[in-house]
Amino acid sequence: MIRCESASEEIFVVGEPSVHDDYMLSPYVVRDGTSFRCLIRLVKRDDDASKKISRIYGGRSADGITFVLDDTPIIAPGLRMKTLRDAKTRRS
Repeated sequence: MIRCESASEEIFVVGEPSVHDDYMLSPYVVRDGTSFRCLIRLVKRDDDASKKISRIYGGRSADGITFVLDDTPIIAPGLRMKTLRDAKTRRS
């Protein structure tokens, strides 16, 4: 379990061991009926800046304090800039 230091109130995150060393940024928590959901940005810690790539994970909590993250990110790198430019051109 790790504490998210950037939250205005303490929240704790439980997830795959691979995320425990990541920077945890921009937590967003909402109530969903009687439970809570979160989105949180994780960034790999690395001396090489090109490897510091963000991924957005979702998580769930019964108490709004301790969240269990999904195994895979909701948003992950993979779409190349050329693909984005091509998509923009097609919409115009």
